[in-house]
Amino acid sequence: MDVNGENGFKHLTWPGVSETVPNADLRVLWLGAGVQSATLALMVSHGEIGPTPDCAMFADTGWEPSAVYEHLDWLASGNVFPFPVHRVSASSALNSRPSFCNPHEEAGALL
Repeated sequence: MDVNGENGFKHLTWPGVSETVPNADLRVLWLGAGVQSATLALMVSHGEIGPTPDCAMFADTGWEPSAVYEHLDWLASGNVFPFPVHRVSASSALNSRPSFCNPHEEAGALL
């Protein structure tokens, strides 16, 4: 892999997958707390793929097994990723605003 390509990180097997998006205001990794998304987040954290997201989001249904929430707590502990992990549920998206949101947008814009 060429981590020093002319446009930033380049993956030789899948060109375009990890290319930088010009003028991106916010890069979010949707974290399901399962094997695939946790692996992607860990690979980003170790510089194996990029670019690094500004944050990760976990869409909480409220119905996950306790082991998923324990794993998510570890992932979001601040000792695993170099970016914050936000938990979002339908009620939290309507009742609060994550700090990275534009204050001029309606809270429903997160849904």
